[in-house]
Amino acid sequence: MTDKLREQISALADNELPQGEHELLLRRFAGERSLRLCWERYHLVGEAMRKTLPAVDSRGLADRVMATLSQERAPAVVPAPRRVVLRAVAGVAVAASVAVISVVGLRHDARVDQASVGPAEIVP
Repeated sequence: MTDKLREQISALADNELPQGEHELLLRRFAGERSLRLCWERYHLVGEAMRKTLPAVDSRGLADRVMATLSQERAPAVVPAPRRVVLRAVAGVAVAASVAVISVVGLRHDARVDQASVGPAEIVP
């Protein structure tokens, strides 16, 4: 690691890095573990100088979390409760639509039958 890169990391930790250099340096963090470790050390030194060290050692926490996550199996896909409720409501809506159509259809058939019989043939 070059001195210039260390200066950039230090400036980033002190919030003094020019805005245009942030993105490039952060992309390098993603690919180079040594830069992330340097970043952690600089923050640890800064916290020690300010006497604000955390009660728990958090160095390497991101790497430990990523390693643990990569070892776990993906959870089984379970339908969301909202999706289950939506399916039930959709089923009820379809059933209600079929019922309304059949009732309207029966009434229409009864009226057509009465109209074809004619008024003289209807017995009261």
